[in-house]
Order: sequence, then C-alpha cells, then structure tokens
Amino acid sequence: MSLSLAVASSCSSDAGDDTDAAVLASCGNMAAAQCNYAAACMPAVLSTEYADAETCKSRVRLNCVGITKRPGSSWNAARLDQCTEYLNRGTCDAWNFTGSPCANTPGTLPDGARCFDSSQCASAFCKLVATGEELPACGTCTPSGCTPTSCGANQVCLPSTAGGQCIDVLSEGEACTPTSLCSSGLSCIESVCAKQRSDGEPCSSLTDCNYPQGLACIDRVCRQPATAQPGEACGDAARCTAGAQCKLVPPSTSLTCVAPLADGSPCTASGASCRSPARCLGGKCTLPADLSCP
Repeated sequence: MSLSLAVASSCSSDAGDDTDAAVLASCGNMAAAQCNYAAACMPAVLSTEYADAETCKSRVRLNCVGITKRPGSSWNAARLDQCTEYLNRGTCDAWNFTGSPCANTPGTLPDGARCFDSSQCASAFCKLVATGEELPACGTCTPSGCTPTSCGANQVCLPSTAGGQCIDVLSEGEACTPTSLCSSGLSCIESVCAKQRSDGEPCSSLTDCNYPQGLACIDRVCRQPATAQPGEACGDAARCTAGAQCKLVPPSTSLTCVAPLADGSPCTASGASCRSPARCLGGKCTLPADLSCP
C-alpha cells in the first residue's frame, strides 16, 4: 500500500501535522488488526515471519508508515481505516484479500514515472526488473492491460508488460488448472477448486495443504513442520521461525536457518536477509521510509 502525505500549499503546518498524526494512528490500527488476524487465523505464518504478534505489529506499522510517504499513492488515512475495519470483521476462511479494501488501487503517477509499488501508478503496475539476485528499489509505472477497477465482480487483474488480463476467480467445485485462481481458502486439487486439506490428509503439492495453518506436504501427507531456530537445519519438514530464512550457507551442504539482519546492517543479496520490511539496497538493510527514487 502507499499514500502521499504532501500537503497543499494553502494548508498550514498544523494541518500537515494533523494529517501525519492521522496516518500514524491509522497505520497503528491497521497493523494491530492485521497481526491480530494473523494470530487468530494464521498462527504458523505469524510465527514464521515475526515470532509473535507484538513484533508483527511494530514491523507492519513501520512498513505502513514508510509506504504511506510515497508520491502519487492511492492510500490515505481513510483507506487505511477501511482496511482495518475489514480485517476486524474478517473470518478465518477469507484470508485472500484480493479485491478487498486492503488491496492496492491505482494511484496518480503517469506511465514512465519512477515508482516503488503499483499503488502509486495510474496504470496500477510498477514494473520492477531484477538485477542479479534482488529487485531494485525503484521501478517504472508501465501500462498493464488492466487495473483492479476495470475487472468484473468475480475477477482480478494480473498486470503484465506482455498484456495484463482480468482473470476469473473460481468457486468451489469449478474445474481448474495449476495456473487458475481459486477463491480464498481453495486450491486446485485434482483439477477442481477444493478446500485445502487438513492435517493428516493426503497431498501431492504444497498448495494442497492449509497454508494459513502452516501445513506443508511432507511425504505426500499434509503435516505441521517442526520449528527450526537460527543455526538449525531446515527444509520441507522443518520451518524457520522469527523471520529467519532457510538458506544454503557455504561451506555447509545442508540448509540452515539464518537469522535476519537488523535495520541498517551491512548486507549482500546472497547473504542473510534483512528483517522485513527492510530491504538490502546499496549494501545496507534499508527501511521503506528511508528509500529514495532517483
């Protein structure tokens, strides 16, 4: 998400302070709602990304505050509040937020403008081209072929420079392929959109199992992976926690959980990951609020 905090020249500095305060409050409320939802409905995912709800709230709030300072964004305090309301009344069987008040909508930057994310662009598509092993901080607003608001009620826009298109969101029981998009809580299992499988049920791929509950397809059975701490072995049967990444660290030939780097730490694209929402840019773990587009 994104939001510009630029104040019109006719406004006083007090009005600008009020705007900043409103956005800060809205970001705090949205972060609390998002992390409380994750704790209730996606506990394994919460543990993997943040370890606990309080860490989640502080990091998600940082991300929101940083993103809301970007020019041309479609986000503002009112939209953040709508997302918060949606999350607070959400149910655990509706964890896919595509098309909800929490989804990005087009911004105001024209094609060709430099951008951080798609919510800044009028085309709703910020093209980021990977250089080496990481995405750059900045991309370019690019025509996409569709926008979130141009699709039908049961469709979503999948933007692409090759020509974006509105994709049908399929309901339970409808025929599908591995590239189809099934409704929230469903996966394409044996060519039909079906409810994701529970602990102990058979599976043939990771997407067959209930991801929000943290299940993985282990030996063709949906199971809860073991929890691995930084420095411990990881893989399909053992999932890293607290934001650690499962990586191959030479000279070891086994995958190991690598703890995330603190904000401002030196980093490399192939080394330990920065703690979300920071990104490794210019050799330093950089928070969204500190990013700049040339």
